Amino acid sequence: EEELAKKEQYEFVNMQLNKVRKELNEATKTYEKEKERQAERDAVDKNLQQLQDFLPVVQKMDEEKKRLHVLKEKTFISKRKIVEKREQLKVIEEAFGKEEKQIKVLDKKVEKLLDQKQMLSDIHEKLTVLKKLLNEQKRKNDLENQLNQRKTEFEKLKKDFTQMERLWLDNHAAILAAHLHHGEACPVCGSNHHPNKAKVVNDAITKEKLESIKLQLDDKEVIYRNTLADYNVCKLQLTNLQHDLTEHNILEDEAINIMDQLINKELKLKKEIEQVEQDRKLLIQLKHSYEKHIEKYKTLIQEISNLENEYQNHLTSYKTKDAVYNERVRLIPEEVRSLSTLNHRIQQLKLQK
Repeated sequence: EEELAKKEQYEFVNMQLNKVRKELNEATKTYEKEKERQAERDAVDKNLQQLQDFLPVVQKMDEEKKRLHVLKEKTFISKRKIVEKREQLKVIEEAFGKEEKQIKVLDKKVEKLLDQKQMLSDIHEKLTVLKKLLNEQKRKNDLENQLNQRKTEFEKLKKDFTQMERLWLDNHAAILAAHLHHGEACPVCGSNHHPNKAKVVNDAITKEKLESIKLQLDDKEVIYRNTLADYNVCKLQLTNLQHDLTEHNILEDEAINIMDQLINKELKLKKEIEQVEQDRKLLIQLKHSYEKHIEKYKTLIQEISNLENEYQNHLTSYKTKDAVYNERVRLIPEEVRSLSTLNHRIQQLKLQK
């Protein structure tokens, strides 16, 4: 039993010894590994320090890069605006160029408007004279017919009245003769002898009837004399109108033909004037539009000039700053020029320590 106990103790001690030896061996290996990694850690620390030294520079360069991006964007926007404005300018140029051509054409048409209106006025004046002439000629013919008719009526009634008046006087004498006696003196001739006394006509004319006829005769004469006066006035007016025709170089015999020609010419001229009046209104609108386009054109020219100056300033500033940026960034290793990449490398190195 004692030997068995010693044997068990020996085995236990031996087992512990092997364990310690093993742990010592592991510790030795760990120490050797840590010793070997020291150089690696030193290299990591050195590399990390270098990267951390680059960090503020790269941060500044990253900010500068963002500013360059903004400046580049501004340059692009200015350029795009210039292109847009030039497109607008082209449209405006085409618009007022077209309007300018239309204005020249319409100006020539409208220039003739005063002459056309004067021509129309002359035609109207000639037509007025011709219409009056033709009306007066017709009136003269009508008056001449009336005058002949009324003259005939007046002269016939005058002749009838003269006969009736003589008959009435004869009857009146017969009445006086009936009261004469032989030897008495005649109240008309004073004779005492009355061999051929007047006899009363059966168709006796009364004084009232004779006076009625005389009134009719007076009316006929007034009508005749008035018609004669109108006729003479009409002849005088025709003479004046014929004089007017001569001033207009129109022959009276050609009055009807010339009037027809003038009426057709008047209608044609009125249509032309109406069209020109529409053209004149259009011309006013075009000139107003043309002036607006010219003002817009001038404004666009100024805007483009301002934008080009702005573009050149942005471009010059961008090129200058970009050159400085590229010169500075050239001093930084290419693999750490990106701020995000640099931060990522720093974090990796910190984890390796």
